[in-house]
Amino acid sequence: MKKIFFALSLCITTTLLFNNKTSAQTANLSSSVLRHIVMITFKSDASADSIKALDDIYISLSKSALVKDFEWGVNIS
Repeated sequence: MKKIFFALSLCITTTLLFNNKTSAQTANLSSSVLRHIVMITFKSDASADSIKALDDIYISLSKSALVKDFEWGVNIS
């Protein structure tokens, strides 16, 4: 009876440890994607050319293989 109890306990412990490790690996995979937000405020005397140049820089950075998605826009609130 003790051998059966020991074997059963060992099986349950192994199963729980395996499930815990699998869950931890899944959590690490989903957290490997980061969302980075950049908000820029321009001075009122900033020229349209300098604003366009900065937009072009960020758009060119978005074409990197490391970037999965890119959004941009103007805050009109």
